[in-house]
Amino acid sequence: MKTIAPSLRPIQELFGLFVWRKYSHAVLLPMSLAIAMAADSAQQSLDRALHLGSVYNWVAAAPDFAKAERLFSDAGDHRNSLYAKLGTIRANAELEQKSMLAASLRLADLLAANPILQTDKQLRLFCWIVKGDLDTAINTGAMRRDWEEVQTLAKELGNQQWQYRARAQLGVAAFYEGDLETARTNVASALADATAANDVAAQVRILTMLGNGLNEARMFEQAIQYFDKAQKLSATIPEAGYSFTLHQVRFVALVGLKQFEAADSLARDFSVQAQREGRRWAEVIGLELTARLHQVRGDAKSATDCLERAAVLAESLGLIPLLVNAQAMLSDVYRETGDLAGAERFAELAASSTQASGIVWAVPARLQALARVQVARGKFREADRVYGRAGAFIDSLIGNVTSVLEKTALIKASSELYAQHFSLVAEHFQNPAQAYAIIEQVRGRVSADLLTSGSFRPEESERVEQAIARLRLKLMSARTEKDVRRIGDDAFLAEQSRWVTPSLSILRNKSREPISLSRLQRSLAPSAIVLEYVVTTPRSYCLAISQAGARIVPLPGKEEIEKLVTAYLKAVRERKTASTEARNLYNALLQPIPEATRKEHLLVIRDGPLHLVPFDAFMAPS
Repeated sequence: MKTIAPSLRPIQELFGLFVWRKYSHAVLLPMSLAIAMAADSAQQSLDRALHLGSVYNWVAAAPDFAKAERLFSDAGDHRNSLYAKLGTIRANAELEQKSMLAASLRLADLLAANPILQTDKQLRLFCWIVKGDLDTAINTGAMRRDWEEVQTLAKELGNQQWQYRARAQLGVAAFYEGDLETARTNVASALADATAANDVAAQVRILTMLGNGLNEARMFEQAIQYFDKAQKLSATIPEAGYSFTLHQVRFVALVGLKQFEAADSLARDFSVQAQREGRRWAEVIGLELTARLHQVRGDAKSATDCLERAAVLAESLGLIPLLVNAQAMLSDVYRETGDLAGAERFAELAASSTQASGIVWAVPARLQALARVQVARGKFREADRVYGRAGAFIDSLIGNVTSVLEKTALIKASSELYAQHFSLVAEHFQNPAQAYAIIEQVRGRVSADLLTSGSFRPEESERVEQAIARLRLKLMSARTEKDVRRIGDDAFLAEQSRWVTPSLSILRNKSREPISLSRLQRSLAPSAIVLEYVVTTPRSYCLAISQAGARIVPLPGKEEIEKLVTAYLKAVRERKTASTEARNLYNALLQPIPEATRKEHLLVIRDGPLHLVPFDAFMAPS
């Protein structure tokens, strides 16, 4: 070892340690000084990352969070190492979409057990913010509690910014729960507070949320105004970077307005920015946007080329949700061009990828799309099995969504799926028992779910939600209808502990089993008949069930029935006798079922537009 310079010896003796750096001569630094320099660097990295996160540029913050976590860990600073680790989880969420659910569960475990998070309110606030962002994307049932915790802690800490930001997110939760007035109030007041505080990033985020909601309602002209304002504000905070989310939803509005040139320019700019900033996930989205534009313009070949490139890139990056989008769009393009074999192949891939992504609530729709293609190809048995699997997923999920919007959306999706499955069985198998089981599986399950509604036990809710979330993880790998139903049963049992009256759980479990057709027939009086209607396209049906037997009766399609119902209601509103309209309804809905005219009691189970008319008012020829 080279001789230590005399001027440094007292420092070396004082601290007892030194750092040796190999240059042409020895340069010695006290270890404590090196540690202090490293700490400064770690704190600077953390501060920079937190600032980028505060303007929602989480991806750009990832390197600084990772660096800070490493340096704090090396220095033995467990508190700040955890702070940076939480930031890393959030920053990588867009890149590791498949593991969002697992990450949310990991955060829940940390919040429950980590001693630092139990006492450090600032750190606990940040952890709830990260969890809230993840759950907003994947678990709307849990997001309300996340943002309520953020709001409470922000108030305790006097953090005005996260009070109104949390209020905006609680507005989204209220919207999911069907409370539109609270949603409007929360989001509007949050936007006002963000504007007063000159929190431009929050303004951009809230305006983007509002515009996207208008997109969903197909109110594109109003949506584009919000996006334009958000875009102008975004330009004033360059550190926020290119707002890929804003431009993605703005593209949707432009296409909806048929402003294809502007949409094309946006898609090109989107892809250029993605390449410039090295955002590979955004490159995939850029390809999908371009493909959507080609598809709308009728250029199937160009759309296919873009989507195939997007699928390859998404798969190589492990971005399963984006891979699903590309595969589903490819299936649509192939179906539109008449290539049903290609459409089936990509529909099957999309369904498999959706399940693997953990977004299990989207699996039924993907399976439904696959079954429709199989029906078009004449593969009726295969379609029957796929519909059955989709039904098993719906049945396992319908009791495990907590918001009104989610439940309503799921019921709507299930109604379409079961109507299609019913039509398949009616047209190609003529099996009344199977048709009855199909339609009662959803109608009976929904009714039972509503009847057993009760009150939450707050002290148990977190444990139950975590248990249900872990069962959702298991659903990601379920491959058979039997496995899906078994896991769904476990989830349903877990759900029961949400309610104040757990003693009724045995009855509720039984409510999952629809009454069999034979049992229903035995319970009917000789003078009664059940008429269960399924209104769909291209034909509707009535399942006529009596003590003597059951059969499926084909009826006019949904469009024709809706016209008859509308004509009847119009005549009644105009105070006319409506006799012709009432006769037309009888002819369409009861005349094809002669056994109904011979029964004293008709038990009518309506569907769709039939809820709007009284069967008592229909006029027979007599």
